[in-house]
Amino acid sequence: MFTHTAAGELAKAGIFMNAVDTGWVTDEDPAELAKKKQELEDFQPPLDIVDGAARVMDPLFEGINTGNIGVGNS
Repeated sequence: MFTHTAAGELAKAGIFMNAVDTGWVTDEDPAELAKKKQELEDFQPPLDIVDGAARVMDPLFEGINTGNIGVGNS
């Protein structure tokens, strides 16, 4: 909500603001417990850190490649 509210005003000053949800890329448990869950239950988050990074960078590359700067989109 903050991004949506602030982005339009900041864009007038040439500051383009986006927020990105990386998705579920980590197990929120402590590392030792997360490792044990992976070994015993074959549990791992549905997305990996590469996918999360791609989601963060996509708005930047979209703007560079197409000139379409999505400001304040939800």
